[in-house]
Amino acid sequence: MKDLLKDLTEQAKELIALGDSREKARGCGMMEVIKAVEAASRIPQKDNQPNYFEIISQGWNTGLEREEIQVHCGENGNLMIIKTEEGYIVDAIDVGGNNINTMCVWEDDINPLDDYEKDDDGNCKYCGQKCFEGEMCDEQQAGGFNEESGDPNNFSLAEQEDFLDEWGQLTDEVCDALDYDEKTSDDLLMLDFFFYEPKKYWIPKASSFYTPREQSIADYLKTIN
Repeated sequence: MKDLLKDLTEQAKELIALGDSREKARGCGMMEVIKAVEAASRIPQKDNQPNYFEIISQGWNTGLEREEIQVHCGENGNLMIIKTEEGYIVDAIDVGGNNINTMCVWEDDINPLDDYEKDDDGNCKYCGQKCFEGEMCDEQQAGGFNEESGDPNNFSLAEQEDFLDEWGQLTDEVCDALDYDEKTSDDLLMLDFFFYEPKKYWIPKASSFYTPREQSIADYLKTIN
């Protein structure tokens, strides 16, 4: 067993060091399984009784094109652990060979990616929305987002246009909403809004409904007027 684990460990390290992204993921999965098996083998046994867990099979299943390990669990049946690209599938199989339960374990849950960063509200720090964990959003791929800098390179033109369409209002629209007289409204509007000349829009300087990303876009647009 020790020689087998040693060989598998070397294979896993080689995949991680020299393989492509899929092979690296496979190597990491192998290491997780090896660590679990090593930990189980170190559990002391009492009264020379046999180990409760026994590895029935382990390795690459050529027919199904997947890596798997099957563990016998005493009199209760077997566990089948299957490595997938996204993580692991754990099947609980009773003594009759019936699959009685299945659990998925995602790779990101075991080792969360640092690329996904959240603010205090659980929104992505890069786009201000609920991103899919473990995947970089368009804004982050474009170079990230520094909430404090207001660097225009962090905001795409499409993103600015979306913000303007969402929050910008023409003078008559905002005056109707606030019941202001258009002829004398400028001074009042300037208290809470700024005027974006290219589109003739009034935009809130700040809003409790802004995401952190939107607030930074507003701050940036305000500086270029």
